[in-house]
Formats: sequence, structure tokens, C-alpha cells
Amino acid sequence: MARLTPPLPPDIDPDDMYTGRGPDSLATAFFFALFVLALGGVFYLLYPYLTDVLLAGLFTALTYPIYRALYQRSGQKWLAATVTSLMIVVLVAGPVTFLVTSLTVEAGAAFEATKSSVTLDKAQEWLFGEGTVATTVRRAADAVGVEYTADSVRSTLSNVAGAVAKVIYSQANALLSNVLAATFHFFLIVLMVFYILIDGKKLKRFVFKLSPLPDEEEELIIDKFADVGRAILFGNGIGSVLQGFLGGVAMAVAGMPSPVLWATVMSVFAFLPLVGISVVVLPATAYLALEERYLAAIIFFIFCMGAGFFVENVVKTKLIGDHMKMHNMVIFLAIIAGITLFGVLGILYGPLIVALFLTLSELYQSHYQFRFMTEDETAAAHTVNLHIDERAE
Repeated sequence: MARLTPPLPPDIDPDDMYTGRGPDSLATAFFFALFVLALGGVFYLLYPYLTDVLLAGLFTALTYPIYRALYQRSGQKWLAATVTSLMIVVLVAGPVTFLVTSLTVEAGAAFEATKSSVTLDKAQEWLFGEGTVATTVRRAADAVGVEYTADSVRSTLSNVAGAVAKVIYSQANALLSNVLAATFHFFLIVLMVFYILIDGKKLKRFVFKLSPLPDEEEELIIDKFADVGRAILFGNGIGSVLQGFLGGVAMAVAGMPSPVLWATVMSVFAFLPLVGISVVVLPATAYLALEERYLAAIIFFIFCMGAGFFVENVVKTKLIGDHMKMHNMVIFLAIIAGITLFGVLGILYGPLIVALFLTLSELYQSHYQFRFMTEDETAAAHTVNLHIDERAE
């Protein structure tokens, strides 16, 4: 539907409007310069929070059906928005807290196991006794003229331990700062989701009035962004976590170390098409084979790859549907390039940028390509496009 020109307010005389000539043109140019300057200032001001705004919009699109159902039942916008926002907190903070706790417990258990198995007497015998390692190291030290005794090594290790302690202290401070920053940004996202759910329609109308594009094209772009974001967060997210969970269960049953850690790694790599959990499954299978547990290796490999194939081709297909409408190779390249440029958030940014390009390409082909052509040129272009589509099929 074409956009209608709004009527003039009753207190404005048409004769007083800008004509684009004389002094009016200078006023118009000055206004747009101020407008662009103000727009750039707002962008600069909000730049550190652009990711938060984007994630808030995607979470809003993902949870809007829940909000709408709650609003229809309660009739209160603030109540429906509050319940929806709290659901986001529980669904995100709960699994993250469980994961961090599990990894901490697992790291502590691994440290205690190492501590109990490697005593001071064993370490001293291993390093300074008559074994192969101690003899080899002693010969190498003599060859380069370095003193290799318990006292010299203890002194060196003391210095190294001091340096390592400083590094650990600085990294712990950085980790604490990152955790606090992530917590702050998360609750900022939840707060924005709350207000977008309540006043999102007003914000949408404001943006549509500023944009020179027709309303239907703006709707198409927004819907495409929402669909791709929903597919990434909901479809890929749940499918990837499911693959990591099944792989972690298989590792635990097979008796391999650190199943929670490797399940997390598999969940991350499961976002990547064509690669997926095989990055972990293949080395884990080789590990079992090296331990001469051939039957366990075969069962583990078949289970993990079968579960991954089922989730990728059945579960994700059902959850995502036709929202992405991108070839797996395109998604793979978009994610890899996005991670290279933006870090972990490239998993989200890469497909969104490609989706924007593809949407604009569709708009160009359907609305703008033939706008400046003659009738003969338009007919010829239609014929060429038809042949291209037939060959593609």
C-alpha cells in the first residue's frame, strides 16, 4: 500500500511552506545538516549498547506471542510484560548458572584428582631420581651448562610461580569485570524488552514515519530480521544445546573426562553448519580407540553422529522452518566471517547482515529494477530472469 501524504495542519498556510528556492533552500539545508548531526550524535551515544538493542529486539520478537497471550488474558500491559521479562531471566540465567557451577565443580574435582595422584615425593623422584625423564633432563642441562639441582629448580619455580600468580590475579580481575559487565548488559536487555513490549508499536510508527520507504517494504525488512533472529536464537539455539547435551551424556556414559566442558564446546560448534559436533566427536572417538576400547568408540561415534544428523535435519528444520531461506554454505560463511569480525556475537551478526542483503536484493528485483527501464527493456529483463529461474530449478 502506497504511503499517503498527510494533510497540512490547520494552522499552516500552504503559501508559507518551503519551496526549495531562495532563503528557504538555505533553511532546508541547515535543518538537514542539524538533523544528520543529531542522528550521528545519537548513534555515537548509543554505539556501546547497539548489541543490547539488537538482542532486546530479537528477544522481543521471540517472546511476543507469549506476551500477547498473557495480555489477552490479563488485560494489563505492564503485568504481561513483567511476566514475559521474568521468563527471559529464568530461561537464560538458570542454564548459565547451572553451567558455570558444573564447570567450577568439575575443575575442582580435576584439581583434587591431580593433587592426590601427584605427591611431592613422587614429583621429586620423577624429576631428580634415576628415571628416564630425570636422566634425560640432567644430560640436557649439562650439555647447555645449566645447573640442574633441586635447589636451583626450586628457586626458578618460585620465580615462575610469582609471575604466574600475577597473571592469574590480573585475569581473575578481568574475569570478574567481564562477569559484572555481562550481568549489567543482560539486565539492561531485559529492561529494554519490558519497555519494547509495552510501547513497541509507538516506536515502530515513529521509525516508519521517519523512513522514506513504503510501509510494506519496511515491514518486509523488519519481518525478515525477526525471522532470522528467531531462527538463530530459537531454532539453532535449542538444536545446538540439544546436540551438546546428547554428546555430553554419551561422553559421561563412555567414562571420558570433563563431559560438561566438552558438552559446552559441542553446543558452541553445533551452531556451525557443515562442521558441528564432529570437531569434538572425532578426537573423542580416537581417544577411546587409543585406549583400546574399540566397541565403546564405535557406539559413541554412531550415537553422536546419528543424534547430530537427526537434530540438524529434523529438529532444527521443524524449529526453524522456512525462516532462514539461506543455503547451508551461505550460513556457514556468514557465521565464520561474523565471528572473525565481531567475535562470538558474529554467530548472530553474520546471518543478520546476509539476510539484510538478500532482503534488499528481493526488494530491488521486485520494486526497483524496472523502475527506470522502458517497456521493451522491462520485457527483455523479465525474459532473462525467467530463463535464469528455470535453469536454477
